[in-house]
Amino acid sequence: MKQLKLIHRSHLFLVMLVTLAAIFIYSCQKEQSAIPEAIEEEPIGIAMEVFRQKNKETVSDTSNMDYRQKLGRTVDWGQAYYNRLGDTLVVFAPVGLSEALYYYQDDSTSTEINSWIRLLNAGDTWQIQLITMFPDSVGQERFSGLAIVNDWYTGVGVYSTLLDGRPVSRQHYLTARGNSKTMLSMGGVNCTSSTYHSCVTAGSYTHCTAHTSLDCTYSDEGPMPEEYQGPGEGGGGGPGYNPPPPTKNWDIKNEIDNPCLRQTIDKSLNRSKPVMGLITDIIKELDGDNIVNINVIDGITKTGRPGEVTNSTLTTIGGVPKRFVATIVLHENYMPDASQEGALAIFIHEVLHAYLQKADLINKAKTNQHQTMATKYVAPMASYLQELFGLSQYDAFSLAWAGLTYTGAYANVTSFDIGGTTYLKSDVTQASSRYMGRGADGNLIMGRELCDN
Repeated sequence: MKQLKLIHRSHLFLVMLVTLAAIFIYSCQKEQSAIPEAIEEEPIGIAMEVFRQKNKETVSDTSNMDYRQKLGRTVDWGQAYYNRLGDTLVVFAPVGLSEALYYYQDDSTSTEINSWIRLLNAGDTWQIQLITMFPDSVGQERFSGLAIVNDWYTGVGVYSTLLDGRPVSRQHYLTARGNSKTMLSMGGVNCTSSTYHSCVTAGSYTHCTAHTSLDCTYSDEGPMPEEYQGPGEGGGGGPGYNPPPPTKNWDIKNEIDNPCLRQTIDKSLNRSKPVMGLITDIIKELDGDNIVNINVIDGITKTGRPGEVTNSTLTTIGGVPKRFVATIVLHENYMPDASQEGALAIFIHEVLHAYLQKADLINKAKTNQHQTMATKYVAPMASYLQELFGLSQYDAFSLAWAGLTYTGAYANVTSFDIGGTTYLKSDVTQASSRYMGRGADGNLIMGRELCDN
């Protein structure tokens, strides 16, 4: 099954999609009014704000997550475009999906499909939809094939078969393709995977969505990855963790200006603290005999994310790696509203990125680093955070998943069994987000302030 790939669509394709909006969605049947002046000036920006408000992302409640992002649907606003149909404004942007979307024609080989979000405004009314058409019709003025329009939130869709841009049939029927069940293990989480296919056929085209459901079990007593030994193992008694000695060739410098954030990061760099064991485990695995220098600073990240790795450089002599240098930037505007627990989860996440980037540079390959983290390091991260802060198993596990919710390992999971209790993955996402922001009263929703001891 091929993964979704987003591609740039031409102006003609956008015009064709706008025409389709008039053909088979009800927005054009409504009374239309003049578009507000603000929308004339910044149509894409206004559409983004409408989308944000629709999903209830508010400054006063930073624990609230965008509904579709929780389901693994992300909008690439950087490639957004807009067009007009009379008084109706139409904004398009590519969408990345965790679901596998593909189609068959006359039972031939499956072909990947590309999807877009479409926001339509006619006066005071906005509609938000997911658009899928196949086969892809880049630069094609008249489209023949199957067009699908889904409501962004309810999933209710309209299927239309078109010939030269005109609908010829809306009849469709459900079909089924083979379902499957497999067993797998992800970083100490044992799962049973069941894949189901839901298909709709219109004419000679069959559109299928593959949905994978995983039932997973996680426990402190459960198996851990080979790369990890949990607290107390190999250490001579007691629940404490005895971290392996750090290699002499690595150095992580805390150069953060914010004194409270600097104090928090120092906790993870203190070799007597159990969280340091995770970092030294990673370094021991990836470092070898290379010199590694990582500087940690607070500043503005280029991506706007809470943390990122920049300026990764690998020096080789005679083709042999000798030195790796990188900078971890923690967002100076985001981190003060995070708890100690949340800040350290973000920091460890970025340390993992740095060393995985080093491995990529050495191997001259680009790996899916988030997928590697999800399959190898969730369980050890959870154990370390639980040991350091005295967190519940559920909260520690949830924080370990923070930043990994767009991986295939997470997108395919429907629930987790944590300590004998079953939690939906949306519960896990919201549990971690509560450590990353403040409520309407200005206090942290969960966790310790950065300046607390």
